[in-house]
Amino acid sequence: MSRNTKKKNKDSLSPTPFDLLREETESIQEQLFYIAVTKQLQIGDKLSGRHGNKGVISQILPFYDMPYLIDGTPVDIVLNPLGVPSRMNVGQLFESLLGFSGFFRHEYFRIPPFDENYGYQFSRNLVYSKLNELNQYHYNSFLSSNSSLRPPFTNREEKRSWITHQSKKQRASAFDQWRKFVTAKQARLKFGLNPSFPGKMHLIDGQTGETFYRPIIVGNSYILKLNHLVDDKIHSRTTGPYSLVTQQPLKGKRNLGGQRIGEMEVWSFYAFGSASILLELLTVKSDDIKKRNQFIKQLINTEDLLEETEFAESFRGLVLNLRALCINLKILIPKTNTLNQSYKNFFLKNQNHELFINPQNINTHTARSA
Repeated sequence: MSRNTKKKNKDSLSPTPFDLLREETESIQEQLFYIAVTKQLQIGDKLSGRHGNKGVISQILPFYDMPYLIDGTPVDIVLNPLGVPSRMNVGQLFESLLGFSGFFRHEYFRIPPFDENYGYQFSRNLVYSKLNELNQYHYNSFLSSNSSLRPPFTNREEKRSWITHQSKKQRASAFDQWRKFVTAKQARLKFGLNPSFPGKMHLIDGQTGETFYRPIIVGNSYILKLNHLVDDKIHSRTTGPYSLVTQQPLKGKRNLGGQRIGEMEVWSFYAFGSASILLELLTVKSDDIKKRNQFIKQLINTEDLLEETEFAESFRGLVLNLRALCINLKILIPKTNTLNQSYKNFFLKNQNHELFINPQNINTHTARSA
């Protein structure tokens, strides 16, 4: 955004008969730049912790549908537990539990690297000790804030004396309060470090209201928003530039590239039984040059698509690399198979080392689709 401002000044010189008042106009050019813009999180944005535990947002729920603690506090984010054994970064668990203890006790921790130099299982012992201190902290604060609910007797004689001076209704109400007090007191002792499952607690499903069967680690950790936003990554193309080497579409949004269909993506199509889509991605939309051109021509002329068998350009490159190793491929063509004449000529000559291949069993696992 730019704007011009005019300034009117009197001349410092003495006025003349021809010029009693001279106006000077100064043009000031202003430029407005946006250095940073706040964007709300959405599905597809990438987040990360401080231990390499990165991931993409898969679902956003309202706070009342999120899992919550027994006291009704909902969690802010749920991380996939499969991210821990795959990357073997247990530091994120220690950070969450230490942050959980420090949040309630208003403490900050400085953890040195290579903690095993300071003792055997240094981080684990530190986390467990802080969780134990958190239990005692909650237990003492609970006793001090609910001292009026504690029983007014400490031994059997005082209990008998108290019972004789109370009515039946008063005794029932008092015993009910004391049972709740004892239950809450025991729960406070297991708030952070439960002997049955240290560092974990039971959560309640916000959508069904039922308690999850397994206890879950709950803590406070730093989650960073990465500069990998879904709005900046969405990209599509019909046709565009192709690589001179592989004849596959180029990669990258900047080059008007295509979407890479790797090995794991192929497995996904296998799982859904999308055979026709997979065949199209690995041939027509990838590096099957002749069939690609025929496909576009037939779409324009609204003709039926050809069904003749072709070979991908990546397979041609494989054959050339094997010939450099003195290995020649001999293609066995069934009688019912129609192979393009140019590819027949490509495999005419045979050498000493031959590898017999049925073209129906050829499958390219990695390609780049247009």
